[in-house]
Amino acid sequence: MVTRPVQVGQLVTAGDVRVVSVVVEPAVEVVPVGSAGQVVGRPAAVPLSAGSLLSRSSVGRRSLPAGMRLVGASLKPGSYPPGVSAGDQVMVLLTGDTARPAAVDGSGASVQGAVEVPSVARSSSVEGVLVSAEPGPAGSGGLVVSVQVGADDAEPVARAAAAGQVALVLRGAR
Repeated sequence: MVTRPVQVGQLVTAGDVRVVSVVVEPAVEVVPVGSAGQVVGRPAAVPLSAGSLLSRSSVGRRSLPAGMRLVGASLKPGSYPPGVSAGDQVMVLLTGDTARPAAVDGSGASVQGAVEVPSVARSSSVEGVLVSAEPGPAGSGGLVVSVQVGADDAEPVARAAAAGQVALVLRGAR
């Protein structure tokens, strides 16, 4: 349900919608509760009135501000704070290339069989906005997210996400 008026072209934010329980005829199109992330971050295609039910046809194609890109990631349990949702300001932690050998010999080479441990000092991060967050595959306990990042940061974030080397840190107040 729409919580406050949204003008045509204005991006729908997480605060503009809320979950309600309704019974509707099968022919009435409404956004199911698990799909709210598919409309948040998209521009309103028609004027949206407070109290109206939201349909997918009420929003247009997702548009991004100039210089921004949208990157997707499948996150494992423990790589994101519980309760993160669309609209949250996040830091995307790129965890790739963050391992260092646990033991090295006198020449600096790793000792065979040594376990690698994370080195936070070598990791990098990117600021972003969580555009959508939905449960991952059944039983995975994970989360599938779309994060808006700067154009220059999109490629490294996408590469890390494809390798499963991304974690989210919530920034700012909720």
